[in-house]
Amino acid sequence: MDIKNHSDKVKDIDVTYELLDAKGNVAATAENKLWVSPNTITTTSFEKTLDNVETWNADHPNLYKLLMTIKEDGKVTEVIPQNVGFRRIEIKEIDQIAGNGKPYTVLLFNGQPIKFKGVNIHEHNPLTGHYVTEELMRKDFELMKLNNLNSVRLCHYPQDRKFYELCDEYGLYVYDEANIESHGMYYDLRKGGSLGNNPEWLKPHMDRTINMFERNKNYPSVTFWSLGNEAGNGYNFYQTYLWLKEADKNIMQRPVNYERAQWEWNTDMYVPQYPGAGWLEDIGKNGSDRPIVPSEYAHAMGNSTGNLWGQWQAIYKLSLIHI
Repeated sequence: MDIKNHSDKVKDIDVTYELLDAKGNVAATAENKLWVSPNTITTTSFEKTLDNVETWNADHPNLYKLLMTIKEDGKVTEVIPQNVGFRRIEIKEIDQIAGNGKPYTVLLFNGQPIKFKGVNIHEHNPLTGHYVTEELMRKDFELMKLNNLNSVRLCHYPQDRKFYELCDEYGLYVYDEANIESHGMYYDLRKGGSLGNNPEWLKPHMDRTINMFERNKNYPSVTFWSLGNEAGNGYNFYQTYLWLKEADKNIMQRPVNYERAQWEWNTDMYVPQYPGAGWLEDIGKNGSDRPIVPSEYAHAMGNSTGNLWGQWQAIYKLSLIHI
């Protein structure tokens, strides 16, 4: 936690944390005392190993509440609450052998393979425009849970903080996406052929990626990072991928994905858009070097959802496909 002293005097600061379980009992607490020099930033941290925690997942979204309290000269000046969920995300090979003769590579959540059944969602309402009330968010999430959905992709930008808090509460795996989309320039991989492969545009790509991560890194529901949507691939996305992997290395090590990377190295999962049922069945049978999660698969224009049942039959035929 960073403490910044904006004044020209040394400050006597106490930083306390309390971790409360679902019943309000204190599971852990500690206090650090700091002397913060004028116009400087001081970083403080806490470490604690807890036994027998209630883990968080979509079926059992067990939450703890973290309260960070700051006192200045003995007086409380700020209290920061944050949901906490204990979970582990891994991409690993398993014992089962695919048709290519190699072990299947799957995503494990708290040690268990997960089949992601989700939707894309825009922050949009026909009556209120790009503002969605908490009431409508709850209605959407309740419909999702009633229909056995367990995940949601934010398309194509981070959303209101309340959205993430409710995903923590209801139990939805969030595919958080940086506010980057430039598909009007298409996907030319020549240098400068798209904004994603033009180094002059690196800073805007980095700014939007860093903003997403720093604002949303502590939400239990955030399960994946996405570099953006349909903006080509290239130098700028190589850099944002590397930055996210380093930034999340000692936090959650969440998968970093990007559809336009396709099979390149800067996506931890293969996240295609609109694969056919035949392709899903083939890849599920033969396996791949990374988990498969179609990021878009049923865009309801015309008859584009006509093969939806065929896709799900292919997905369930082989349990190693995530979606």
